Amino acid sequence: MSEIAIHLENLSHRFGSQVLFQNLSLQIEANKITVILGRSGSGKSTLLQIINGLIVPDEGSVQLFGQPLDYRNIHQARLNIGYAVQQVGLFPHLRVIDNIMLPGKLAGWNSEKKKKRAAELMELVSLPSSHSEKFPYQLSGGEQQRVGLCRAILLNPPLMLLDEPFSSLDPDTKAEIHQEVLKLQRTEPRCIVMVTHDPEEAQKLGDVQLKFENGQLTPTI
Repeated sequence: MSEIAIHLENLSHRFGSQVLFQNLSLQIEANKITVILGRSGSGKSTLLQIINGLIVPDEGSVQLFGQPLDYRNIHQARLNIGYAVQQVGLFPHLRVIDNIMLPGKLAGWNSEKKKKRAAELMELVSLPSSHSEKFPYQLSGGEQQRVGLCRAILLNPPLMLLDEPFSSLDPDTKAEIHQEVLKLQRTEPRCIVMVTHDPEEAQKLGDVQLKFENGQLTPTI
């Protein structure tokens, strides 16, 4: 039987007067890419934020790898979660290498370990080593997304959450990044949960594809 990475049980959550989902239950397997497809505003990003501990659900529970998500010690839980979003969120005053190494600094890694891991990941996603000393504004959109991916998986977390990180990229760059994600998954398998409104993207990346509609998740046909 496959390991369950995420177990959501009877989740309910409102945004103002809007019910985003009610009594939502789901199990997501480890070492697979699960893509959640839904229109903008459907609540799929909120669901990721709940899994990441950024939002506490109105009702229900979240388990990650068999352990209840502890909102009182959320920093420790997030060491096991990589998180990448559309805006990338790179710090403009930090060089590329320092942006990538930041989670290692927060986790207490020594300098040598951080630099070695960052260099490995940059090579894996086809970022030239010469980019290490550049600042985010000197990179293209696709390069910034690659940096964001490196930072998200620096600690080699067993879970990675992707919140429409590629939606603003042009089609050619998006196709390149898709290949990098698949290569990363082959090299370092992990549970990846991605939300998107693009059916083609869901088809290309998802081992499992789920449609989010009217507050419920159903397998796509």
